[in-house]
Amino acid sequence: ETITTIFTVDSERHLSGVVSVVMLLKKQPTTLLADAKSQPTLTLEPDDQLSEIALKMADYDLTIAPVVDQTGAILGIVTVDDLLELMIPDDWRRRVSALSNE
Repeated sequence: ETITTIFTVDSERHLSGVVSVVMLLKKQPTTLLADAKSQPTLTLEPDDQLSEIALKMADYDLTIAPVVDQTGAILGIVTVDDLLELMIPDDWRRRVSALSNE
């Protein structure tokens, strides 16, 4: 997968910031990650529904979003690819594979 975003955490694994790889590459080589990061525009919770996640990511035009617990500790990430895989019905995927084998 393409890595487009870096999430930063503090010593207790709490989400502390986000920086795009493109933005980081535009910075001076001596720039500290702490100085390049910004606050995340969106975080997800483990019990968010798929439809809610899709709407949030679409509203913020995100291809990746962090999942955090109640304390703000990062648990993982959700990518658009993950979301599509979970939301596209299995029979649609089988139909595409059958068509590609013809």
